[in-house]
Parts: sequence; structure tokens; C-alpha cells
Amino acid sequence: MEIRNSLHPSDYDSLGELLYESFKDKLSVAIDSKEIALSIINESINHHMGFYAFDDKGELAGVIGIITKAESFYKVKYSAIRKQYPFFKALKCYVLLKIESSMSVKKDEMYIVAFTVKYTHRGQGIGSKLFIHALGSYKKAGYRKSKLTVIEKNDNAIHLYKKAGFVITKKHNYGFLTKKAGFRIVYSMEKML
Repeated sequence: MEIRNSLHPSDYDSLGELLYESFKDKLSVAIDSKEIALSIINESINHHMGFYAFDDKGELAGVIGIITKAESFYKVKYSAIRKQYPFFKALKCYVLLKIESSMSVKKDEMYIVAFTVKYTHRGQGIGSKLFIHALGSYKKAGYRKSKLTVIEKNDNAIHLYKKAGFVITKKHNYGFLTKKAGFRIVYSMEKML
């Protein structure tokens, strides 16, 4: 396995597919088709704000996307959504996605906004290695705190985060905003680096 902090343009579609498959429940609250979701994802990603795990065959196996005070792994673009939907539907979609992506991050903090390993590659330690690599890189760069959110149903992620030293700091009940996606509670977690 190899971890890179950049992604070749030939891997952009693979990244879009990986993010869609991992977060389609959340995306379904605002976006009603895979094709539209992939288009919006591909226009919204800042590829140099992530770390990418590749397997021995060179296939993208996992990603961790980061937000800092200065830059973000993804930025919801109204123009990308408007290409797909009429005005009012685009506006609704934009607002819902913006709620998900609006993070308050201080200068010395990093926020993990996307973290996933391809289903076929889970259980091989890729997620742990990717996670340790990203946290270590940001610690070396002078960041003092890492933050993330995780849905209540994602027991494997919660276990990994706790094992890495993260603690739950808040419990959010977004009710109708997340009910359609199949969950109600989102935990905020933090860890000093």
C-alpha cells in the first residue's frame, strides 16, 4: 500500500465513485441521482487537500479529506448544482450541502471532512494507516487539534476514532435533515495532536 498527498487526474473519477458509494445516504438528502452526484462531487473536490491510499495494483483504495482555516477538501459550488437542477431545486440542494460542509475551523485545527476505504479493501488496515499518516502530517505542520463528525450508525468508524484518541464532544440531532438518509444523531469528535 502507498499513501500519496496528491491525485493524478486519471484517478478523479475513481475518487468520485468512492466518495459517492461511501456517502450516498447523506448525499441522497439533497441529490436524487448518482450521475448528478458524481458531477457535483467532481466539480467540488480540491484534490490537493487529501491523502490517498493506493493498493499494490495502483488502485485507489481510500481517502481522507481535510479542511483547514485556509483550504478545504471540497467546496460546494452553486454553479455546479445549477447546471443540474432548475433554480429552486438547485438552491435547496445547495443549502442542504452547504449545511453539511460549513465547518468552523481555527488556524491551528484540521477537520476531517471525508474518510473512507473502498468496501473491497476494508479490514486490511488501510484506514488506520491512512488516518495515522494524515494526523501525523498535520501535527508536523504545526496543527494542534483534529476534529471530525460521524453518524451514530457508523460503529466501525467510531471505534477507530476512539482507538486513535478522539473523544465525543457534542451530540447533534438534525432530525428531518438526516432522517431521509437513515440516521438522526451526528457526533462531533476531537483529538489534540
